[in-house]
Amino acid sequence: MGRERKDFKRTSGVRDARLFVIATEGEKTEKHYFETLTDKEHFYSTRVHVEVLPARDGQSSPQQAIARMNAFKRDYKLRPGDELWIMVDRDHQSWGPKQLKEVQQLCKQKKYAFGLTNPCFEFWLLLHLEDANDYDEATRQKVLENQKSGSRTYCEQRIISRLGAYNKSNPDFGQIIPQVGQALDRNKQLTDNGKVDLFSQLGTSIDRLIALLISDSMQP
Repeated sequence: MGRERKDFKRTSGVRDARLFVIATEGEKTEKHYFETLTDKEHFYSTRVHVEVLPARDGQSSPQQAIARMNAFKRDYKLRPGDELWIMVDRDHQSWGPKQLKEVQQLCKQKKYAFGLTNPCFEFWLLLHLEDANDYDEATRQKVLENQKSGSRTYCEQRIISRLGAYNKSNPDFGQIIPQVGQALDRNKQLTDNGKVDLFSQLGTSIDRLIALLISDSMQP
């Protein structure tokens, strides 16, 4: 006999708060971002509870993110309107389109939303700071390849050039969250409203998740 699922404790004392569960490949960066996005300084709402399931002990593959979501779904009761998201980086150094399409198909079967960013989550952060639609072809290719120089990827280097510093393990996102609307608009243009092939082109599909979180916080 399987274990009995528990009610998930939602924040703010609002029992019908909508739950967004996000399983990420990263251990810290994405968690910090979503915690800052939905804090009381920015887009906080009693109607929303965000639960990030980060990687632990290097268990950061897309399949391992799905495994964490499977465990959450097994342990907790969900309600209509709750959303389960698997966030994946295209990461040209690690995953090929065939592997990621298999992950996408598995998410579809399990009714998990699939959020893909090409090349990585830091590119979504960059969209808060600069407009990728203005990149020349050489810059676009460098961002797509996102090669490391020393300990920093190309996207991380561009973030540092804009902010002066970037600590991936303990980032301060308070200074970029106010530009999230610009990031959404830039990605919308870059991806032609989500129509481009993110397995080969710059952009992200986590913009739908971000837009939902923001819109919920703006409801009266």
